[in-house]
Amino acid sequence: MLNSTTIDYRLVREWIEECQQSHEKCNNVTMLKRFDFMIPEQSMFIDVRRERIVDVITNCEYATLSHVWGECQLSLTTRSQLSQLKEIGSLSVRSLPPTIRDAMTLTRAIGIRYLWVDALCILQDDKEHKAKQIAQMHNIYAAATMTIVAAAANDANSGLPGVGSSARDLNQYITTLAGLRLAARQGFLNVSLNRSTYNKRAWTYQESSISHRLLYITSKGAFMQCCQ
Repeated sequence: MLNSTTIDYRLVREWIEECQQSHEKCNNVTMLKRFDFMIPEQSMFIDVRRERIVDVITNCEYATLSHVWGECQLSLTTRSQLSQLKEIGSLSVRSLPPTIRDAMTLTRAIGIRYLWVDALCILQDDKEHKAKQIAQMHNIYAAATMTIVAAAANDANSGLPGVGSSARDLNQYITTLAGLRLAARQGFLNVSLNRSTYNKRAWTYQESSISHRLLYITSKGAFMQCCQ
């Protein structure tokens, strides 16, 4: 049975650990080396515990966010703001779109410390830095422990249902039979994706095809997809 308001963070962490420990295909070094991936130099992450931007950390476990910006005004990282955004707690007082804020909450709740989000981890007014990061985005997504897919969002203000204030669209049928509580399956991933704005964007398709673990957040629930 699904919680009508909140994602089961413990279960999400169990999904990740099950994949890491038991799925040979997902953890096959030979398969992953086809990307020849390395986290690009000058990359930055969000430290979701200390709520600040940090420079690249080698061999760290991190998540990425794949989402649709839409027409909303995003809080973008610029060269002039960078030193301030590296201060502890700087992102806690910054006005962030709900999708990004919820992704930080989700990442922290499942025990991953770092998160990569394009709007905050690329210097948007530095042409050289931006070009290098965009050219290496396939490596960033390939090396991530997990990619959070904001599949229910029309823009960055939509949030992640089951994480923040965005409501989940649940109407799960539950009955009791012979002393057992039975719950009907709530939604199918392909149906949610086919109806989504996310699924109509070329770059989101690229991000999801490169990532080897995907956590789809839809209005009907959270779905994990991996290589196996």
